[in-house]
Amino acid sequence: MRMTDTIGVLVVCDGCSSGAHSEIGAALGAAWTAELVVSCGGDVELAITRLIKRLSRVVRGSAEPRLFVREHMLFTLIVAVITPLSVRVYGRGDGIVCINGERTVRDSGVENAPDYLSYALVNGTCPSQVDMWAEAATHDVDFLAIGTDGAVDANELLLSAASEPVFARNASWLQRQLWAHEQSLIDDTAIVLLRRKEGA
Repeated sequence: MRMTDTIGVLVVCDGCSSGAHSEIGAALGAAWTAELVVSCGGDVELAITRLIKRLSRVVRGSAEPRLFVREHMLFTLIVAVITPLSVRVYGRGDGIVCINGERTVRDSGVENAPDYLSYALVNGTCPSQVDMWAEAATHDVDFLAIGTDGAVDANELLLSAASEPVFARNASWLQRQLWAHEQSLIDDTAIVLLRRKEGA
């Protein structure tokens, strides 16, 4: 997450379960995407182009680029960009967006094989951009959540986070709730929640 006076950026990434070390790509993707979207003034298309270039440099340094991408670089990406005028959520892969309780779910596709952004690192014919998943005027948004595919069945948790005052006062509340719901989640789960301050 990155916040400035004029822009806020929230990012979640989820590594491919079949990649032995996909958490590496997911960590780089999340950190670099947040940084790049801010430095590009909220221009997500430009930020993703620069992200692909950075990831390409990492891949070129490996002995077997295709294997390296498969084992380290496959991850889903969801990014929310908040400006004084709009909230826009972009993604590539699978996951969930929840704005004021209204959910948008992107599934993993045929045979649980999401269309990972990082395929562009080894195949120039693959798209190297993200799609817009949701959009709203900032003044209309009281609650925003973005999450990886494990959060798809966490509707009750998301709705309680939207309405539970303790969330705004206790940052560890969400983590404890995720632990409590662990058995009902379909996969490992990352969620970023944002609520409007009371009176704001």
